[in-house]
Amino acid sequence: MGMFIATFGLFFAMYARPWRATKPSPKAHVGIGAFILVRSELYHRAGGHEPIRMRPDDDMKLAHHLKKNGGRQDIVFGRDMLSVEWYSRLGEAVRGLEKNSFSGLNYSLALLVAATVVQLILNVWPFVALLVTSGLLLALNTAIVALILVLIAAMCVQSGIGPPWYALAFPFGVILFLYILWRSSLKAVIRGGIQWRDTFYSLAELRANKL
Repeated sequence: MGMFIATFGLFFAMYARPWRATKPSPKAHVGIGAFILVRSELYHRAGGHEPIRMRPDDDMKLAHHLKKNGGRQDIVFGRDMLSVEWYSRLGEAVRGLEKNSFSGLNYSLALLVAATVVQLILNVWPFVALLVTSGLLLALNTAIVALILVLIAAMCVQSGIGPPWYALAFPFGVILFLYILWRSSLKAVIRGGIQWRDTFYSLAELRANKL
């Protein structure tokens, strides 16, 4: 589980770019559902959760919406302050991410295909290339793999996810992440919506509220 969290953490960091959260632009925002502190005056002035209803990714969208309404944001690395368990087992993570993975792609199958191709080229191919290339190409891919492993190992240590050797599982984490994306997206398309706990949310309603 920790190995997958390391991969997911890197992807989320590259997607949300939390180091830009203090910038005034609404495009620079980050939201972690369990740890959001909001001034009540700003929250009510912005309309609360009503503008982001039908958004499974409500934490990120709330941050974006509040900044659009004049809010400022900062982010604290609170490892030594408080914590909450995300998922205890890998199967729980796969099922839990089912509700919001497709929303991160704006419910677009074209974006799903594009994201898959990009992830395979950038994050899986360099590892495969170590086995099937030689010369300059091998040297280049070795450098890319080394950089990826160092980044994830450093993140594992800094965040307390686990030991640095978790980084070795990165390419398998990428494949699992893509599986989750495809599973979430295809189930939503086939069902015509998302089933979360005891409630069904139609794809038409979900797509209607794009922020």
